[in-house]
Amino acid sequence: MKAIGISYTLLVLLAGSLIGQEAKFDPKHDALLRGVRIYGDNETLPPVLVLNNSSGYSTNIGSEKITVELDIFANVPPNLYARFVHCTADWKETENIFYQELYHRRFSNIRWDVAGYTNPYFSHRGYFTFPDFSIPIKYSGNWKVKFYSYDDDKEEFAEAKFFVVEPRAQASMSIWNSMYSTKYNVSSTSYNFDVQVWSKLNLLDNNVHTCVLYKNNRWEEPLVITDRNDIDDYSFLYKYKYRRSISGFIGARKFFRIEGVPAENEYRVLDLTNLGYFPRGVVEQRLPLSDLRRNGTFNEYDNEGMMITSRVPNYANDYIYLEFLLEPDGVITNEDVFIIGTFNNWKPDFRWIMHFDEADRYYKLRAWVRRGVHNYLYATGEFDFYRNRAVRYSTDQYEGNTSVNDHSFLAFVYYKDVAFGGYDAIIAATRQSISRSY
Repeated sequence: MKAIGISYTLLVLLAGSLIGQEAKFDPKHDALLRGVRIYGDNETLPPVLVLNNSSGYSTNIGSEKITVELDIFANVPPNLYARFVHCTADWKETENIFYQELYHRRFSNIRWDVAGYTNPYFSHRGYFTFPDFSIPIKYSGNWKVKFYSYDDDKEEFAEAKFFVVEPRAQASMSIWNSMYSTKYNVSSTSYNFDVQVWSKLNLLDNNVHTCVLYKNNRWEEPLVITDRNDIDDYSFLYKYKYRRSISGFIGARKFFRIEGVPAENEYRVLDLTNLGYFPRGVVEQRLPLSDLRRNGTFNEYDNEGMMITSRVPNYANDYIYLEFLLEPDGVITNEDVFIIGTFNNWKPDFRWIMHFDEADRYYKLRAWVRRGVHNYLYATGEFDFYRNRAVRYSTDQYEGNTSVNDHSFLAFVYYKDVAFGGYDAIIAATRQSISRSY
């Protein structure tokens, strides 16, 4: 109880600090970030660019263009510019001036649209598409688009992640069912992954050092397989421990394996496109029915963890103040309960921690959510104040676990390229689900 009291006090202090920041907000000169989204040639495709080369190798994922969207609240659009920053396999910024090219990678041609309906939460949407002649992307690897204000370029305003692949090897992925030791009375179905990569080019085997898997559209939850000590494996994110191994050689077949990853459940679907159910305005709106704890069952298939807004007309492209209700069916956890989904880019911070209402016996949360079709899950874990995010979490307590879902996974293979001082290049990538090929 003492630990819970300390955590609650820290949470209150953190929330109070951020509320105080908003209280100082001056809409004549400032802007508040409301949301960031990044996607490929259309909103259903992942943010993966493929560079042209003559190696003869290919990949089954990738787009020619990437679009970034910024939602803000301000009287007028802020004076922002974007920087393109190359990163290592675990998203640390590459410490190499050849790849950062700070001055040449500044971009300020952001187009702004005014919100179609007066809303106290959201006023403008900024967006741009790249690459083009002013934003050439020359090197493969992990990249971030980071936004800064010309008036104060020391504090980051927003960021989004994307991937660039230069195929210099061929990759394939195998997925099969296995088991894991679940903490709850649910199916113990898990997935094992084998990513095979091979190349006849003159690549150094030791430099093919890391493979990272992502469940499609969940770019904040990497599954890292590496033989390097300086690469973060992100184990702190997950409640369960995964077995990992590397074997073979790049000239024949190199294998990156990870075992025991819970299959999870089909995502819950939240459709906010119906103006009759969810009218425009500032009044709090509840879900039509409370969500129920699931044990591996589901009623409808999801959108693979992506937000769909194509059915929303321009005049209704707003945010809704929504109350989520979870009926725990008498299962009250001693962990924090989070909502993770497309509305927070699958990265829950303190704003997405639910509270338990003793009178109603519901877990509740109020939040502004962009109008569209969303996917989401309820997770249990811990809140890390220093990282401001959920850690050691899983979704099986309230969602159950089933291999019936057919979510796809993306795998990226990293090579330590020694050119110009060295950087982590992505030399192969592939996408696969347990029952479909791409």
